[in-house]
Amino acid sequence: FAKRLAKARQILDESKAMAPCPAWWSTRMIVGRGENMSPVEFEKLFQAAKAIEPAFQEHDFQQAIYLLPRWAGKAGDWEAAAEREIARPGGLGHAGYAKVLSSVLGYGAYGFIFAESKASWPLAEKGFEELRTTYPNSKRILNDYAYVVSVKGDDKPALKRLLEEIGPDFIAARWRDSPEYFEKMKIWANKPN
Repeated sequence: FAKRLAKARQILDESKAMAPCPAWWSTRMIVGRGENMSPVEFEKLFQAAKAIEPAFQEHDFQQAIYLLPRWAGKAGDWEAAAEREIARPGGLGHAGYAKVLSSVLGYGAYGFIFAESKASWPLAEKGFEELRTTYPNSKRILNDYAYVVSVKGDDKPALKRLLEEIGPDFIAARWRDSPEYFEKMKIWANKPN
């Protein structure tokens, strides 16, 4: 594994002329995480990437993964970083926060993210509403939003509304490949209090 990471880093270093390509930077972050890059080095890499393309969401996702406690962070680090990014000029704003939160959930880091982390529901909700305004026909965003509301676990009316909107457009991958969980949430959302 270490040899392959070193080879990947070598290839990336040799292709640094491609560095204006946002994917070069996010790939370098992945390799750096695998090589246990120091937090200071990772932050420099992240800031350089965001200076080139502040709206490339993969950078934010790679930063969040790096800052999970299983890697180089401690409780609250990825959440604070995602919150700071809301104010970045030319960045993703609240929509970026919602995308990072959804990506971290997809990474399998949390089951019930709002109970198990310092993630902010108001920031996530605002982000999803921005995404829905910008991409009103996106079934992926709709499914992501509904899934996040489902793991929040305390808003039946919102979940019911989103599930009704999803209708036949269920995307299993957005529900962590669990049609059973999706069906369970439909039953819960429609059950009288």
